[in-house]
Amino acid sequence: MSYRDIDVLFSFYEKKQTENYQIINKSDRPVKVDVDTYEISGGKGVPALTQLNLKRTTEYEGNEIVPLVATKAEVQKYTINQELVRLANNEGEFADKTDADRATNFESTGTMDKDALSEKQNYVESKLSFKFTALRMDGKTVEEAKTN
Repeated sequence: MSYRDIDVLFSFYEKKQTENYQIINKSDRPVKVDVDTYEISGGKGVPALTQLNLKRTTEYEGNEIVPLVATKAEVQKYTINQELVRLANNEGEFADKTDADRATNFESTGTMDKDALSEKQNYVESKLSFKFTALRMDGKTVEEAKTN
């Protein structure tokens, strides 16, 4: 199991879409990707953030949307601990498939309170942490295989 952090800066006045991030599995084994934590460390736009989610693009039977902030945001560390996706190994092998997705894109979606913003209060500084768990070739964790 390994962890990876991504520093994220949101700006509410930008008209463009949020940046689209990508996770690619380059290992020989399939991998399970969990959203571990989301930590808001500051920014004048925090009071305006009312909801924030991660939305993945890969066709996967798990959760397409993972909530990060469900209600009014605060400077704090949110424990998410929710599965985002399971990815095939670097050859596209996953369970009985040989052409499964070994990558996924994700972006942020959410809502804000425009009345809580001013021209100089439009950003949120935060860090998103993922947990990566190597899977067996059948797509199960060791723990899942013990219970089935």
